[in-house]
Amino acid sequence: MIGSAIGVFIGHVAFHYFHYKTYPGFYQIQSAPWYTSSIIYGAVTIAIILILTILKLFLIRNSEK
Repeated sequence: MIGSAIGVFIGHVAFHYFHYKTYPGFYQIQSAPWYTSSIIYGAVTIAIILILTILKLFLIRNSEK
């Protein structure tokens, strides 16, 4: 699942970058820069990775007992 979260983030950033390069006028009418949604996706991806890592460590410790 961690790999999937990273893959979705990379795909999201790549899509928005190429969309920005193809249609720059679309992003000129917005008040926020084109990469704002990528920053939000990055924060969510980091949160998901942290939660899954903590869950993985918890399960590994409990399976040893």
